[in-house]
Amino acid sequence: AHASARADLLRAPHSPAAAMSAALFMDAQDFDQKLLGVELHYMKPAGENQKPKSTVRVTYGPNKRALALISPPMAADWPLLGPEGNMGSKFGPDSPDKAVYTLGLADRAIEGIESERVQRFFAVLNLVDERVADFVYTHQKEVLNARDLSLEAVRGKMSPAVKQRYDNDLPTYKRVNVSVRIMDYIYIAGCS
Repeated sequence: AHASARADLLRAPHSPAAAMSAALFMDAQDFDQKLLGVELHYMKPAGENQKPKSTVRVTYGPNKRALALISPPMAADWPLLGPEGNMGSKFGPDSPDKAVYTLGLADRAIEGIESERVQRFFAVLNLVDERVADFVYTHQKEVLNARDLSLEAVRGKMSPAVKQRYDNDLPTYKRVNVSVRIMDYIYIAGCS
């Protein structure tokens, strides 16, 4: 019964497994920037009088699959990975099934050892951020409903994947936050 239930779940069109199978999982070492693509995707409007919503998609390869980078071993921060996640925070949800749990992956050395794989991972994320910012700048009317913004103004409206952390106004390390809902986390942990 367990195997057939899992097979049905894997075939479900909107399950996390279906989304994961559509993604291309790869190590940052294997990343080729020539295969990175950014495209505009329009979503069907909910009502008759509404405009279609546009979203920006990052794709990889000739089949335009979603890109999922596998992180190397990294130092971790645990800002919102506790039992409540972001529940009860200023903009957080009121119920645990809608809570988001966040893990921060940092470029700090682990046990005093710097890693080239970690630096490559952050370099790929920075490249993706740059490509997305350039794309949004070029298509700012469709994406932001704005015109004549500078590239810096467009970057200011976006949230980059890699964020610089500061201590006493001095840059200390870079971090990327990985956020999941508890349901996704349990599902992923159960399949591995």
